[in-house]
This record gives sequence, C-alpha cells and structure tokens, in this order.
Amino acid sequence: MASNNVCWGIEIGAGAIKALKLVRDGDDVNVADFAIIPHKRVLSTPDIDENDAIRVALGALVNQHDLSKASIAVSVPGHAAFARFVKLPPVDPKKILDIVKFEAVQQIPFPIEEVEWDYQTFVDQDESPEVEVGIFAIARERVMERLTICADVSLQPDILNLSPVSVFNAIAYDQQLTASSPGAVILDIGTTASDLIVAEGGRAWVRTFPLGGHHFTEALVGAFKLDYRKAEKLKRDAEKSSHKKHIFQAMRPTFADLAQEVQRSIAYYRQLHPESDLTRMIGLGSTFRLLGLRKFISQQIQMDVERLDRLNKLNVEGAEASDFQSVTLNLGTAYGLALQGVGLGAINANLVPVPVIRQKVWKRKTPWFGAAAALSIAAGGVSFYGAMIDKQRLNSPAVDEAQSAVRDVKRKGDALINQWNEVKESANIGAVTTNLAGLFERQDLYSYVVRDVGEMFAYAAMDPQTSAPVSQDAPVEQQREFELRLLELDYITPSGGAPSAPGAPVIAGAAPAQDNNADRGRGRGGLAARGRAMQRQSGGSDRRRGRDGGQQTAAAPSAAFGKLDVVLVADSTNAGQQTFVEQTLLEWLRTNAERSDSPYTFTVPDIDEVEVIEMTAIDARTTKATSSKNPAAARAERSSGLGSNFTGGGSQQSTGGFSSAPPGSLTAVDEIAPLPSPPGSLPDNATVYRYTIRLEATLKAPGEHLNPTDDQQASAAEVTP
Repeated sequence: MASNNVCWGIEIGAGAIKALKLVRDGDDVNVADFAIIPHKRVLSTPDIDENDAIRVALGALVNQHDLSKASIAVSVPGHAAFARFVKLPPVDPKKILDIVKFEAVQQIPFPIEEVEWDYQTFVDQDESPEVEVGIFAIARERVMERLTICADVSLQPDILNLSPVSVFNAIAYDQQLTASSPGAVILDIGTTASDLIVAEGGRAWVRTFPLGGHHFTEALVGAFKLDYRKAEKLKRDAEKSSHKKHIFQAMRPTFADLAQEVQRSIAYYRQLHPESDLTRMIGLGSTFRLLGLRKFISQQIQMDVERLDRLNKLNVEGAEASDFQSVTLNLGTAYGLALQGVGLGAINANLVPVPVIRQKVWKRKTPWFGAAAALSIAAGGVSFYGAMIDKQRLNSPAVDEAQSAVRDVKRKGDALINQWNEVKESANIGAVTTNLAGLFERQDLYSYVVRDVGEMFAYAAMDPQTSAPVSQDAPVEQQREFELRLLELDYITPSGGAPSAPGAPVIAGAAPAQDNNADRGRGRGGLAARGRAMQRQSGGSDRRRGRDGGQQTAAAPSAAFGKLDVVLVADSTNAGQQTFVEQTLLEWLRTNAERSDSPYTFTVPDIDEVEVIEMTAIDARTTKATSSKNPAAARAERSSGLGSNFTGGGSQQSTGGFSSAPPGSLTAVDEIAPLPSPPGSLPDNATVYRYTIRLEATLKAPGEHLNPTDDQQASAAEVTP
C-alpha cells in the first residue's frame, strides 16, 4: 500500500519526464531518488505521436526505478488547464463552498459538468474580511487521457495538479515564503509555454503564455536553415560557439517577445493588486541557461533576477550530488508535486476524479476481503471434510461383535451431520462470499445523489431575476432558503428486494425472511418480500399518479438495474408553500430528470404529492424529520441493516451539512447519547413550512453514464481548453 510519507512527483513535460522521490521526516524531506528521461524528440516536433512518446518515457521510468509503496503525483501543463483568481465578499465561512461553486460556473468558460475542478482559499495578510479564491479546472476528457496513459505503464496517480501550482508549492517551501515575505515573481520557462507565478502575501497568482524554449530553437531553424535537432544543439552550445554573436542576434526577437509577455503579466497583476510590492524574480527551466537572458529580463522589468541553481532544503550526498545539482533548474514542478504528496504543499488542489480515487481505495482493500472470504470457506471445508471422513470410517467393514457399537456411533455421526447441515444452512457461506464481492458495485451512487441535492438547493436559492443568491437582508418571506432536515435512500433490487445499500452485504446474523429461498441464488438473503411490500405501499414503483388521478401515459424508464427510493425533507420560511416548491425544487428535478452524466433517471412527483407541515422555527429545529414509516419500524430496520442508510441535515443555505451513515448505523448510540439538533439560521419567530418530497431514481446500466455518445464527445471537444 502507498505510504503518505513517500511520494514520487512526476512532471510530464514536452521535452522530458522529470521525477523526484521525497521521503518526509517531520517537517523536513529527504531525496530518495530522482530521474530525468528525455523524449527521443521534443513533443512539439511535427508528425510525432505525443501520447506514444509520453508512454515510452514513462515506461522507461517505471522499469528503471522503484515506484512501489509510494504515492504518485503527476502534473498537467498550465496551458492545457484553467486557473482563475477571484475575490469573494465578506461571507460566513460555512457558505464559501456554495459561493465558490457559483463563481466556478461563471468563470469556467465551458459546462461545469464536463470538467474536473478544485479550489484554494487565500486569506489576506492584513486580516481583511475579503477572501481570495483560486479556481483550477481541466476538461474531464484531458484528465482521463492522462490517467489512461499512466495506466498503460501500471501507474495509478493519487494526485493530479497544474504545473504552475506545483512550482509555487516548491518555491514557497524551499524559500520559506510566508504571508509577511516580500513579493516574488517566479518564471518557469518550459518547452512550449511559460508559467509566471506571483507569490505575495501568502497567496498565488498564475498566468501561462505560449512562448518557451521551443521558440528559441525555431528562431535558429529559420535563421540558419538547420533541422530541429541541430538547431537545439546549437542553442545549448551557443556560449561556446565561435558564432556566438550571430546565434544570439538570431534569437534576439524571441528574447524581446519573452520580456514583453513578462512585463504584460506583471502589469496586469499590479492592476489587480495596486498595493503589491514585487522585489525579485526567480527563474526556472533550461532556457534560463542561455547567456544574457537573466540580464536582459532584469533590464526590461527593473527587477533582480536570480536563477534557481540550488535548493535550500534538499541535499543529495555522495556521487549523485553533482548530477542532482546540474538538474535543479528542471525539477521545480516535480519538487512541488512530491511535497503535496507528503502533505507539505501550500496549495493542495487535486484534479483526479473522485470515483477514480474511490476505486483505487477499494482496490487496495480487495486483498483483505478476499482473504476473509477464503478463510471463511476454508473453515467450512475443514468441518465438512471431517464429518465425511467420520462417515467413511463408519461404513468400513467391522467384526461381528463390534457391529452394535458401530451402529451406535453411526447414529451419533448422522446426528452430527444433520446438525452441521443446519449450521451450514443458517451460516449461508456462499451468500457471504457473494455479498463481499458485491461491496464493489455501484459505490458511487451516494456521491451522485449528494451532488444532485446540492445543485438542486443551489438552484432554489437563486433569485430568478438576478441569477444570484437572495440577499440576507431581504424580508423573511422573500428568502429562498432551505434547511435540509432528512435525506433517506432505499435501494430496490430488480427482483423487488431492498438491501441496505447498493452492493452492500446482508448483515450476518439477521433474521431470515419468509421468502429466503427465492433470492438465495443471488446472495440477497431473502429481501424480496420487503421489496414487494414497498412496491404495494407506493402503488407500484414503475408509475406515478398525475394531477387528474390517472396514470401517466409516458413510458417509465426500465428498472432492469434496480431503483433508489428517495425521501427528501426540507424546511423553508417562504410563504409560497407548494407553489414555491413547484418553482424551485421540482422545477430543477424535471429539468434534470435525465442527464447523460448521471447513473439514474428521476421520476418526479406532482406538486399535490408533496407533503407540507406548518410549524414555528423553534419547533422545526427540535422536531426530528422522519419519513412516513412508523418510527419504531424504521429504527428496527436500521438496526438490522435493512433500513435507510444515508441521512443528512444542517442549517446552511443550499445543501447544508451532510453525514453518511453506513448500513446498520449507530442506532444504539443515538438512543444513549443523541446528537443535538442542528442550530438553524431561521428566526425563532418565523413560520416554517416542512416539505416532504418522495421520488424515484431508476438506475442505468453500470458505467453507462461514463460512456458518452459520439455527439456528446464532439460537443466536449469543441469546448476543450
């Protein structure tokens, strides 16, 4: 299993793969290994297959170095991703996530559901109430492409971050930059693009522009009519060449273009932060070895420029010391990635999709489940084998005078065999093994439900006239605020059974249902009877009744893969009552009932199926939200692992705070030491309306929402950054 104290930071650059392995020791780190593996040709070379070239270099890294038992952090270039920095108004810290998500939708120039994104908050050093947020995003298609290339060489990244963010982490740690440190500009000149990062006041700001070492080489190709390889060699050896003057004369326009982009970036930052005081520049990348480049940039921006020739907090002893010193300029991104992997990064954004992280965690746990199942089967096999040996011995020939004794022993043996069969039937070893395997099925459903509830509440909180959250100073009756009180999920199998969670095992020792034999072949432990009872109670799980009392004529989605029975309870002060819910929560549900990126399809209830209870705000905070089930029966179901297994509550606008309870949640603990009610933000004298909404989510085929159609792929390609 990967260690949190050991990490390989791997930069996948256009010129080479650069990797650094760090081992954490308290607040310090030690270099355990490093490598730079150049591509045979620069990835910007015409007619080169970029993915194949990356795959070959990564394969060489895996073959030449030990990457096991360490976390893996991989970079994506700044020009292939998206970074924006915005200032938030003074706001309750509990609501920052909702506002950041709203800003992300506004700032990211492509659909939010087609990207992986993360954010980092920066608090002003002058204790200003304003909070600055960095939003980092990349198209999901690019993420999956990078993860697929890594998987081809048996690499499974734990972290995926932007190169400029990792460079900031490296410099902030190595130079010990704090909120009180003077402002510094970091310029990382890559092969095809350069990243300019401003580190000031404990925060970062990033701009990437498409100019790098490749453009200096292209200038020599055009000036001297050379092929790319010879021009690259000429650039590297320019200082020693007898034609040095002509070489630098040919590259002079590129020098000027680079300085102009740097000046433009710094000027834009100063426009956003008039109080800024930038005193120096730190340069990274092989291009900074060009003679005269530092002096030229320093004259243009009127700032001291230093080159990162050594690292203050990393040392390599022995024969490799000189080799490490010679590549320091190129290890900034790998350094920052490895620091994040061992928990010392200043910015901890991670663009690896959540389902991929969960899958990796479950894969690491698989050997433990397999060992437990093997031990269970082995124990049963030993007992059964012993009984069979006894039976064979009893059937062996015996002397006449011992026949009576043998018959007595045989009767006892038969009785023991019968007892064993009874124990074996009640233990149901095969079902346990099947259910253990079922732990890995549909584990991501809860995260999708939580995502949809969050988006639904965020939509409900928006003023339809301004598309922004309603002001906190607005009258109570105009507030579009909900408090989530309860979220219950029941999984209904295709055969009608309802286990405690999708893919979860039946709890060992639970009393078997009357229809135990009906579902034994599927390892469900006889839950079909309860599923059919739920269907009868709801009037049939494949239909909803319309406003006129008749059935809807539209064909219901196929339930071949089961359903989720969802109960949502929310409080609101809005006087619109049912009309308000119709225009907010139900409107969002109808609009998003069928989405290609969702593993299920909603069947939305009519407004007259929504239950409404009027109470005071004080009563709302002290009255426990429940479904229509008998409370005692609901507690009994939860204690046996057959009831709802996901509850949520809180007082925040939009989603509130969620807490996920495993199957058979801590009912006994709740009765002994119940948790206090959530505080709530509604005024004590306000009238509260408690809405109970019941709906169904019909599950699609596993993985169907991860395989978009050709039209969807084409649409995604048009918005790829």
